[in-house]
Amino acid sequence: MASPDLSDDTDVNVTVKYTVDGEEKTTVVKVPVTVVEGVPQIVPVDENNKQPNPENSIDKTEYPDGATFEYDPNTPVDTTKPGDYTVNVIVKDKDGTPIAEVPATVRVVESYPQFVPVDKDKTTSC
Repeated sequence: MASPDLSDDTDVNVTVKYTVDGEEKTTVVKVPVTVVEGVPQIVPVDENNKQPNPENSIDKTEYPDGATFEYDPNTPVDTTKPGDYTVNVIVKDKDGTPIAEVPATVRVVESYPQFVPVDKDKTTSC
């Protein structure tokens, strides 16, 4: 059986095996599949390695109410060094059961102080 094309939302056929009165049966049901993607996130370098918010790496509206989001501990972000980091956001339902793992990118960038010159001709004294 060929794998379904999951580049867009679709319905896929899933074979379900179950037992009734000791007899094993199978049936095929259509299951809706929603394709989700991560959202790139840009954060400044932080000497204390403050971790970015995983909720900013996904679109929360694509998940059920009460869902929680956390980074996979196996895909840490080193915010002390600039660069692109591939992360996985683990999405859990309100009961804490994992329901999705979404790949995303966190870009850590240097932050530079910016100075705005004052136009002395436009300042007034009181």
